[in-house]
Amino acid sequence: SLGKKTGIDWDHTVQGLIARYQELCARFNTGSITKQEYDERMAKIETIEEEAYALYQKFLKKKNNKPIVNFSS
Repeated sequence: SLGKKTGIDWDHTVQGLIARYQELCARFNTGSITKQEYDERMAKIETIEEEAYALYQKFLKKKNNKPIVNFSS
């Protein structure tokens, strides 16, 4: 698969979370949303972050448990 990228683009995922958080803070600080709306949306962002972290940990565990193939035999 030359030129094909597989897996999760973590940089894009992290940047997306940061953008959501920044937008949420800006909207709250300008009075565009209420404290309740802020709390609800923050909870959603935190859930996304927790799920992404769990997925990343699962990926690392799977990566680290992969058997090493010896081609020299």
